[in-house]
Amino acid sequence: CPCGPRLIPNSAVQGLKGVDCKKKGILTETQVLRAYVNNAKAPAIDRPIAHFEYHLALAFFRMAAIAQGVYKRSKLGNASSSKASMFGMFVEMCAGIGNMVLKSGEQAVPREC
Repeated sequence: CPCGPRLIPNSAVQGLKGVDCKKKGILTETQVLRAYVNNAKAPAIDRPIAHFEYHLALAFFRMAAIAQGVYKRSKLGNASSSKASMFGMFVEMCAGIGNMVLKSGEQAVPREC
């Protein structure tokens, strides 16, 4: 989802929070959906997902769970990357953003999405 990276701070990882996406040519969610509809020859949709905030929060919780698995493998010594131990901080960040989206509802979703 194009909205997810817009909620991630551009510090520990390369997020898009605070970045002028329009200036950088990064598509909005609406533009991505339109491109998908056109390429998939699907019926026209504006926002196909009811309760979008719930699904966005779920995506962040899923990223947190995946990052936790990568971090655990780094602690066990069988990670596929030497950078896997860095995923520990990503777990808390993703879970925190997921919580913020659930608590804030529509206000958490960036307007450009």
